[in-house]
Amino acid sequence: MPADYDLTDCSDLRVYYFWTEEFPESQKAIRKGAPDAEWVRTGHIDALPMDYAIKVRERWGRTSMLFVEQDIVLRKEVVPSMRKCGKDWCVYRYPVASNEAPLRFGLGCTKFSLRLQQALDYDRVFRHNTTIGNLGCKCNLYCDVCPCYRHQDTIIRHELLMLGLREPHCHDVEEKSPPLKHLHDYENGPMLIDDRGGLYRWTTPASAAGFRTGAPGAE
Repeated sequence: MPADYDLTDCSDLRVYYFWTEEFPESQKAIRKGAPDAEWVRTGHIDALPMDYAIKVRERWGRTSMLFVEQDIVLRKEVVPSMRKCGKDWCVYRYPVASNEAPLRFGLGCTKFSLRLQQALDYDRVFRHNTTIGNLGCKCNLYCDVCPCYRHQDTIIRHELLMLGLREPHCHDVEEKSPPLKHLHDYENGPMLIDDRGGLYRWTTPASAAGFRTGAPGAE
């Protein structure tokens, strides 16, 4: 799947709002900016850490999809911009820490075209064992069975690399607009970037040797 091979548009785009906790500002924004979005409630991250991946798997390959996560504040231009864009993998970046560059490899506001989904077998994501190689899961959330909520984006990123897709199309960069508002600040959290491939993972401070914080190459 060539990285520069574009569609005409993504007019079949469907918006999915994945949520577990109540974030009123985010929910108000999704009602305004994507009134037709499907609200997908996932199990609590402690009780059902794999439920996010299960809900994505149930919807994968049906139509072009836009992920919006519960702590992202959607702006009114996001959905029209994504829908008219022919790129297969698009994002609006968002900050994860006040002292770091905005994130572009998460799922907070990410579009996958139907064609990309057809090329990326989600069963491979679902079966991916994150104890293999540099994706080692240290959270003990059953990632040896299927992705936990912390690592689903990392595993999808790995599969996108296998398709030759190294970077998403960053709409906020192209439009010279600010990143989206993110209702979490992980400035003191354990977010790490693998220098070898730009794959970030959630882990424990004790396993941080050889890793650095930040988003390499982010504009």
